[in-house]
Amino acid sequence: MKSCKITVTYSGGLYKINNIPIANKLYGISRKYNPGANKTMIKQYKLMKADALKKGIYLDIVGAPNAYGFRSYETQKALYNNYISMYGYDYASKISAKPGTSEHQLGLAMDMQ
Repeated sequence: MKSCKITVTYSGGLYKINNIPIANKLYGISRKYNPGANKTMIKQYKLMKADALKKGIYLDIVGAPNAYGFRSYETQKALYNNYISMYGYDYASKISAKPGTSEHQLGLAMDMQ
């Protein structure tokens, strides 16, 4: 039987598992962590968008123009609080990440339509 070693580190307001940045309900991010969108992700998105367009499929990112899905702590806080106002705390917590727990703040996630 093979074993798997998992190493969790915390530095600069960011948790990493085996050196991969992570954000979720268990591993939060500092409100100061603000890398912007990941350049590799942006490049791959543009390639995917161009390939999709060749097939007649139009992809677009939901959110602020040119943010490529990145949301700062403050942006996520405003979004989350807006959902609380609209739907209440329990439902908002099901459909939106609390500030400091969103992959969008890592610069590694985007919502597309």
